[in-house]
Amino acid sequence: MKFVRILKPSIDDQIDPNVIRGVLDPKSLACLKVDQSYQRERLGPNARKELTRALETGRKLPDIELGMRGARFGMPSSTVLELLDPTYVIDGYQRIETVKEHLERFPDDLIRLGAIVHVSTTQQYERERFQALNLFRAKVAPSVLLRNCKEENHLMAQLYGLSKGMQKEVMYGRVCWSQNMAQGELITGLTFCQVALLLHSHLGAFVTTSTREIPDTLNRLEKITGLPLFRGNITAFWAFIEAAWGVRSVTRRGPAIHFKAPFLRTVARIISDHVDFWSGNRLNIPSEIRRKLARLPMADPEIVRLSAASGKAVETLYYLLVTHINSGKRHKRLTNRYGNVMPTIVVPDEDDDDAAEA
Repeated sequence: MKFVRILKPSIDDQIDPNVIRGVLDPKSLACLKVDQSYQRERLGPNARKELTRALETGRKLPDIELGMRGARFGMPSSTVLELLDPTYVIDGYQRIETVKEHLERFPDDLIRLGAIVHVSTTQQYERERFQALNLFRAKVAPSVLLRNCKEENHLMAQLYGLSKGMQKEVMYGRVCWSQNMAQGELITGLTFCQVALLLHSHLGAFVTTSTREIPDTLNRLEKITGLPLFRGNITAFWAFIEAAWGVRSVTRRGPAIHFKAPFLRTVARIISDHVDFWSGNRLNIPSEIRRKLARLPMADPEIVRLSAASGKAVETLYYLLVTHINSGKRHKRLTNRYGNVMPTIVVPDEDDDDAAEA
């Protein structure tokens, strides 16, 4: 095919008569041009994994935007418009490349990719349009993506309900499931989910570092714990945090060291790793350990520094907390279910929105 074809075209008379809307004919994908002077490079397969998954599951991709550097058209039929001048990709290059790859694997699939075509464009116009579309396009917060899974995911619905549905719960109104944190919210939905999974990490190899995989991980955990036990364990954990350092009394997130994501994840991991906190699969934190942790010197500069750090610093924080619990004891020291091997604690990077909200 020599020209880019738009199926079922219509002119946008209400907004801009130089804009045409329709569906891109997949057979004309190869005719689209890319101006590398303003367009970003083609991303690797991992970066386009969600696009691939959308195509494989039949989900519709967002419309692309094209610019035709000219105004010549052909119309072989009433439902087909041919763009006779060179047509460049303004927005949607990654979608187009992913569709190309998908059709190479599944040539019989019907892909309907909506297209908005700007007529008589110049390189400058396309570049400015590209900048405008991408400069103000905010990345959706991981907590929003997780919240949107709650209708199909029982444990996600439980977590959301514990923080939004029942005023008697310790974390009611304290978890942010939206793009930006509101007054009174202390942690993100992402951190809330990570803590829940790390608390049960001794029950399986659960993924906590990827927003995309957390819902599937929660589904696997549900098969082990069921809903009532999971809910009871989460309630017990946050009741412990309330008793040790306070939740309802916290008015501002900033000074509250125990609401830093690395600190919470470390505490959850310590509880999971040690048999002293469990009766079978049910969380049961001994009162003497709770009192001991409540005496942790939270104003200590080293504790403050480690509680907001990542990488190897998290392992140091883990060691300090375990040492504090065991201090002064000859007997009844914590029993690590894995022996005395210090764990390698993996914390999120790209999906961790905690630092951005500090």
